[in-house]
Amino acid sequence: MKPFFKAISIIALSLFLLSGTNQSNYNNRHKYYDRTNGLVPDKETAIKIAEVILVNIYGEEQIKKQKPFVVTLLKNKIWIVEGSFKNKATSLRDKGGVAHIEIQKKDCKILLVTHGK
Repeated sequence: MKPFFKAISIIALSLFLLSGTNQSNYNNRHKYYDRTNGLVPDKETAIKIAEVILVNIYGEEQIKKQKPFVVTLLKNKIWIVEGSFKNKATSLRDKGGVAHIEIQKKDCKILLVTHGK
């Protein structure tokens, strides 16, 4: 019986030591992301997120027509990204309105997605 317990002890100790090594390797490969400025820290990031979502909903051609996007940070908490029209002479009503998306800065939560008519 003693050799059996000795073998089990060696295996358990080996697994314990290896698990610590894997954890330190994991920590070295995956650096901690400082979220003090939120997951969406700047307007460029907000535009990229908004564009992916809006293209998925309304189509690439529709969203491409609405560039450049107008971006506003509301109370340092919510990014508002809205489409615009290159040809300002044409009224928004004739074009069908613009896309509007609201993204929470701290965690990238999508709060609202609409499109004017």
